[in-house]
Amino acid sequence: TIVAATFILFPITIPMYDPESWYYQPFSASINFWTLIASRQVFALGVMILILGCWYSGGVFKIISNIFAWRFWRPISRLSLPIYLFHFPFIAGAAVIIFGTTNINEISSVGLIEGVAIFLLATTLTFIFSIPLYIYIERPFVEHGKKTNKTIV
Repeated sequence: TIVAATFILFPITIPMYDPESWYYQPFSASINFWTLIASRQVFALGVMILILGCWYSGGVFKIISNIFAWRFWRPISRLSLPIYLFHFPFIAGAAVIIFGTTNINEISSVGLIEGVAIFLLATTLTFIFSIPLYIYIERPFVEHGKKTNKTIV
């Protein structure tokens, strides 16, 4: 659990998106490139350890696994494909709405309040779009697949 938490939290602590941070003094494009790649891989490794731990282990992983088994997550898990497919355009749209521009050169920095506002707006828009997509497109295909599998067996 400690290894997974470390791998997940460590990349978040590197201030790679703040141009005033120590990380960019002096700036090196190659170091920046490799650090971005490494941080994403370390984060993904931490998530993988967490998932595998919940799947195969007990102890703290059992507690986390029980939390993820709550019925509360079921609607969100059913929306995961439309959310995954369409979240990025809504993040971009939310950023345009919050900043009021599509010109990236006019945005000097992104503060905590803007980041939270973009997150909340993008999340809301993504969920609003994903619900009818699931109901009218994905669910009929899933139901059709279930019927097809029953007739084959």
